[in-house]
Amino acid sequence: MAIVADSALSVVDHVPTSDLMANNYLAVDVTTEAGALRVIGVVVRYRQIAQFIDELPEVLAQTVEPDHTVLAGDFNLRVPGGPRSKELVGVLADAGLTVRTGGHHLALDRERPLIDHIAASNSVHTTDLHVWPRRDRGYRNGNAERTDHAGAAITLRAWHV
Repeated sequence: MAIVADSALSVVDHVPTSDLMANNYLAVDVTTEAGALRVIGVVVRYRQIAQFIDELPEVLAQTVEPDHTVLAGDFNLRVPGGPRSKELVGVLADAGLTVRTGGHHLALDRERPLIDHIAASNSVHTTDLHVWPRRDRGYRNGNAERTDHAGAAITLRAWHV
């Protein structure tokens, strides 16, 4: 996993203790004009969703900065969705994070909902949600998905440090 920024960044000292979290969770601090922003990247492996959700609260408790954290990655879950999705959203909420990319998106047309998401602290203001579909009209006349993951991006506005 990689997190790339135009601004200076530093890896957060905490390294998750389990192999699952160490290989699928990365936290960095990005220097911005508004102050430091904690950015967390996650990969929730499909066959390890339950274990990941079980281990996530402890790791979030050690890495989330309540007023200035953004968490993004491959959740492999629809939001809103079934029981596991609700459990994950609850774990994030308990850590002060709200999923900003959930729900239906017109750009996806008849495609499956997003399974990659962005969550942020409540004090982080987000705008300009962009979603890219899995299908491309230039690829097999739009009749086949180019990838199994649609893309999503948001613009971060301001937060209070």
